[in-house]
Amino acid sequence: MGHLLEYSGIVTKTRAMESRLLSPGQFQELASLHTIPEAVEYLKKNTAYAETLESLEPTQLHRGNIEKLLTQSLYRDYTCLLYTSPSPRDRS
Repeated sequence: MGHLLEYSGIVTKTRAMESRLLSPGQFQELASLHTIPEAVEYLKKNTAYAETLESLEPTQLHRGNIEKLLTQSLYRDYTCLLYTSPSPRDRS
């Protein structure tokens, strides 16, 4: 029964995280923007990436810097899921 509850918790957390992903409409809107500052502002105002991008200074508005921050966000999400589930040693 314990494994079922562990699985259920991970699935619930994954679905909650999935709800923050960009929708197809948001991708369309983002693709229609013409400059990097416009894209960053859109992401800050309309998506779950606001917290990730809030530390970005106007002088750092370069694709490479933005990609680094978004990649770090992926690693944080992965870490969040990783520490939700018990390690293989904890399973009997």
